Amino acid sequence: MRIALVSTGSPEYDAPPRLGGIQKQIRGFASSYVRLGHHVDVITRDVTTGERQDADYVRRIRVRSRNDVLSRLLFSRRAASMVDELEPDVIELHERFSGFFPSRLKRRKVFFARNYDAMRYYVHYGRSRRSANWAFLPVKNWMEEECMRHSDLVFALNQRDAVYLRSRGFEWVELTRNAVDPDLFRSGEDGNYILFAGRLDAVKGVRVLTEAFELLAKVTDIDLHVAGDGPLRAELERWGQKPELRGRVRILGWLETSDLATQYSNCSFLVLPSFFETFGNVAIEAMASGKPVVASRIPGPGEVIQPGRTGFLFTAGNSEELAQFCRVFVEDPGLRRKFGASARQDAEKRYSFLAVASDRLQTYDRLIVGHP
Repeated sequence: MRIALVSTGSPEYDAPPRLGGIQKQIRGFASSYVRLGHHVDVITRDVTTGERQDADYVRRIRVRSRNDVLSRLLFSRRAASMVDELEPDVIELHERFSGFFPSRLKRRKVFFARNYDAMRYYVHYGRSRRSANWAFLPVKNWMEEECMRHSDLVFALNQRDAVYLRSRGFEWVELTRNAVDPDLFRSGEDGNYILFAGRLDAVKGVRVLTEAFELLAKVTDIDLHVAGDGPLRAELERWGQKPELRGRVRILGWLETSDLATQYSNCSFLVLPSFFETFGNVAIEAMASGKPVVASRIPGPGEVIQPGRTGFLFTAGNSEELAQFCRVFVEDPGLRRKFGASARQDAEKRYSFLAVASDRLQTYDRLIVGHP
């Protein structure tokens, strides 16, 4: 089988040697498809300068435009021509703007509904955060649904999105999972700190995290490491300089994959306090590192974390409840180790790239013969 994977990449999140979450997924699955005996082409935008090491199946398209949306659309048109010449059996589309023109090709296509900000259930929250969303969110929604209308199959990453998409008239929806390479992660010595990894944005629950940690700091000696960057970084750095918190909060910025793996390895547990996620890749990366997770009880993480076995789930936005669950882990190292061992087991058996890739390939076999 020949599979083409199309996604633009992001200048902000994908500068080498770091790859953003979607690009990690694309490269991980591409490598697994190859290992399972299939031919792969990854078509991506050339957003970097200087030397880099790419797999021989990565094909880059240079697009010159300072406007990111226009750049993605220009890439999309050129990618459609390239993909058509490659004549793949299945095309994976991972993003609305870059997938717009390839979705028009007369070939088997699968669209991954990864972005909650293109779903109508997000509109009220999105508009409450940013006035530009009054105009921009309907455009995102239209582009996303146009790609899905022209696709043979839509993959959703959680039950909420699968139900929502079917309610919008997309009957050809199946669930899939994101994945992790367990060989890249190991459990290390417990460094007595909580880890947050992700974009520093209100939707990721950063302010819920700070409120919860202030409560914890009064009654425990646990520290906090924050790996990521975003619009709330300056606010977070000011908060970390409070006299009662000074020396206990480390703002690390974006980390290379190997450095982030070290943070996972040595943390006590991961906290994921988001209001919205489609899946929550950091959760399975922490689990692969043998660490439990405390996450919001929302679609995505709520379907990955098993409460009382691999972590805890708390009510999104409730900082007191988050602090209570964190305190359980802080005060019981044995429980952390027990939950962490179960988390590693789940990462190996359920969330490895090879396991999920095998499931997807069976779906593609059915799709090729006309039975999505």
